[in-house]
This record gives sequence, C-alpha cells and structure tokens, in this order.
Amino acid sequence: MEVRPGRVFIHIGLPKTGSSAIQAFLTLNSETLKSKGVFFPNPPNLNQPYQTSSGNAYQLSKHLMNGDQNAVNEYFTSIEMSGHTIISAENLFNTLKKCPDRFFNAFEPYDYRLIAYIRRQDGWIESCYKQRVKNHGWKHQLNLQYWLRYSDFYSVLKECVERLGLTRVIVRCYERERLFGGSIYNDFLHCIGVEMSSDFVFPDRIVNPSLCTEAVEFRRILNILGFDEGKPALRRQINDSLVKSLLSKLGEIGQARC
Repeated sequence: MEVRPGRVFIHIGLPKTGSSAIQAFLTLNSETLKSKGVFFPNPPNLNQPYQTSSGNAYQLSKHLMNGDQNAVNEYFTSIEMSGHTIISAENLFNTLKKCPDRFFNAFEPYDYRLIAYIRRQDGWIESCYKQRVKNHGWKHQLNLQYWLRYSDFYSVLKECVERLGLTRVIVRCYERERLFGGSIYNDFLHCIGVEMSSDFVFPDRIVNPSLCTEAVEFRRILNILGFDEGKPALRRQINDSLVKSLLSKLGEIGQARC
C-alpha cells in the first residue's frame, strides 16, 4: 500500500494529562503552524469555559469505535494533509484500548507517530474522579478499585510499541520538571520537531481547571440532590463559581508567597 505524503502526529491523550491545554494551543496557533508546514486541520472552537475542547479528532474516534469505515474515509478525505499533520483527541487512547486493529488499519497508509502523555496513577485517578464529579454528575465517593481498572496504560502502549517499534511511539511524562522547556507547549512542539518562537501565542493561564477536595465534595452533594440535573447552564454557572473561588484563593496564596 502506497504511503501518503507528510508525517502524521497522532496525539492520543491520555485523559487528564494536559490535552485541553495542548489542543487550545494548537487551535490558537493553527495559522502559525501552517506557515511552518504543520497542519492542525478542523481546529475546534474555544467557546467552552476555560478553553476546553475535544480536539480535532473526536468524531474520528467515534467512527473507529463504531466500525464505520465510510465515515473514517470521509474524515481523512476532508482534511488537508499536504504537509505534516496533527490529529489530537484523548478519546483515541480509549479507541486504541478497545479496538486496536481498527485504529492501526485506519492509519496504515500514513507515516505516523503516536504521542502519549502519562502521569502517576494516583494523580491520574484523583484528577479523573474530580472531572467526573464536576462535569458528569458523578455521585459516588472515590473508589480506587473501580478506577484501577482504567489506569493500566502500560498494556496499551506496550502493544503500540510491539506493532510500530520504539521510534514511532513518543511517550512523555506529564510532570513539569520532566517537560521539555518546562511547559506542555514547549514539550509538544519538541515532539513534532518545531522550535518554540515568539510567533506563538498561549492559551489562558489555566485550561480546564480542577476543583479542590472540598469543592468536589460540595459538587458531589449537589449531584446526589439532583440540584442542577438536566440544567447544563446552571451546572456550568455553579462550576464556574467554584472554579473562580479556587483560582482566587490560589492567587491570594501566590501573592502571599511573593
């Protein structure tokens, strides 16, 4: 099978490893990247609170999960791939986990590299739990046994390496001191072979902020009571107030330390 021109960088997440920040950065700088021969096709809009998005390949991940080959073909036909191309959606990690054959078959015609960010399981589980409570109406207390079933990223990445080889799987550690240049933006650009420069602009300081433990418990109680169930606008308003309160406290702490 003929390999199509240009290299494809496939950012698969993992969830809660700075994906929203990366996608916001790529969206804000899509034209700058294009001038450097790197395409981020169909950049998502950033009209959600705190510049969150599902990336530019959320629909692709759904098509692969559903086994809809026609929709997969239409996705690739619709995007410009004349140079290097970035595809990003944290859902792609779950796609790899549940239906690896479909994933690898879909990208077989391309010269591609996988990019995955990982973090310690304890921090990852805590962050995922808080996200479920904040945005998805989760009513349960944290149960480690439940979450441990979803935290085995090693087996997924191991299969990727076995199929593609070490040089085509880029695994990065989501810890500030281990990120190239000390930031997720520098690190991702380094992964795709682009040098950081003054041409780039940056997202808001905090993208998709998490809640503190007390705010999460308050949010969980609201979920149990069904206070804003079925009322997404009210949920967003309450979450926004909780986040602003947290950011305000963080600002006060930062000023006190200066």
